[in-house]
Amino acid sequence: MPLENFKYKVRWSDFTTKESRPTGEDEDAHIEANSLAKNMQGKVKKGKYKVSSIKLRITVDKAASWVVKGTKTDDLLKHEQGHYDLTAIGARELHKRVLALETESKEALLSGIADLQEEMQGLTDELNELYDDDTDHSRKEARQKFWATEIAAAKNRTAGTLKEIKAKVK
Repeated sequence: MPLENFKYKVRWSDFTTKESRPTGEDEDAHIEANSLAKNMQGKVKKGKYKVSSIKLRITVDKAASWVVKGTKTDDLLKHEQGHYDLTAIGARELHKRVLALETESKEALLSGIADLQEEMQGLTDELNELYDDDTDHSRKEARQKFWATEIAAAKNRTAGTLKEIKAKVK
């Protein structure tokens, strides 16, 4: 499967429990989800360089993910799942765009991939921040429900993108 853990369900065991919030934080939990490229294969066809296959694995960094002791609720876990899902949607979009990239040289291909990774990471970070700000870290119930609906819809569409979510939530 080209996207490993795309449909992963976040659990409290993915988090390190802390006695209190880290200094400067106003949220009760934080998840650090990442997508990692593995097994990328390239090919040259008619003088064009492109990626023929790539696998992206979406993971939770337990050491960087935390929850304050006594705050574990179903609603908070659903909010953190939203962060994971935004990362997964970004990874799916990155995967699709990397496979569509064609260049004149191997160096240009690698540079293009790096540019796409930077773009998608920036958009993922922006959406995660907007998600927290708009829902007040899940405390605004109506906004949380709205975001959950939009994220689920984008995740369930094979072509749902972060830009589509951003356009709907602004």
